This record gives sequence, C-alpha cells and structure tokens, in this order.
Amino acid sequence: MVKSTVESRKRRSLAFLLFPATFWLLLFFIVPLLMVLLYSFLQRGTYGGVVWSFSLESYQRLASELYLGVIWRSIWLALITTVACLIIGYPLAFFIATCSGRWRNVLVLLVIIPFWTNFLVRTYAWIVLLRQEGVF
Repeated sequence: MVKSTVESRKRRSLAFLLFPATFWLLLFFIVPLLMVLLYSFLQRGTYGGVVWSFSLESYQRLASELYLGVIWRSIWLALITTVACLIIGYPLAFFIATCSGRWRNVLVLLVIIPFWTNFLVRTYAWIVLLRQEGVF
C-alpha cells in the first residue's frame, strides 16, 4: 500500500511538471497545425478569403505538373544539400575532434562565427534606427 502511494505521488508530480511544456506544445504547435489542415479542405474566396465549404480542390491542384515539379526540385535540392553537408561536415568534425586543445577551440570558434551574422545584422539595424540622426 505504501509503495503504490509513493508511485502515485511520483506520477502526479511528473504530470504536474510535464503540464506546462505539454500545454505550450499543444497551444503553439498542434492547434495551428490542425487549423492549417482544416483550411486546406476549404475553398478559396474570390478576393483571397476563405469560403466555408468542404472541397478537395487544393489537393487536386497539388497533383498538377507545376506543383509536382516544384516538390521534386525541393526534394532534390534538399538531398544535394544534405549530402554536401555530410561530405564537408563529418571530416571537419573529425579533424576538429582530433586536434590539440588550443587549436580545437580556435577551429570551433571559426565554425561558430557565421552563426553570429544574424545578431550582427540586427545590431547594425538598431544602430541605424536609433542613433542621433537615425529614423527614430
């Protein structure tokens, strides 16, 4: 009896800890995904709106030559990009892993620097907007 009470308490605490993550995942991932799925079965309105009547028109259009060509080209580019990243990435990672400690840090820094460009561009945009002679 004591063992089942302890397990029950553990399960409740686990459920309590998992609730926030599960709630946010449902709210910001599953619900929008279901909304997109619902809208995919509705008809397009005259001026870009949505007409609330069931239709498979979107999926029929998806099977046209134009869309199939775009889908195939996207898959092909994704495959080429994946293979190129594997060919470049694995030997580079192996080389970095086998280098001495000092050089390893420098090489990892050189790999990470391109990821900072987004932050750098945003920082310069804020400088242009907020400086003394800036837009604001």
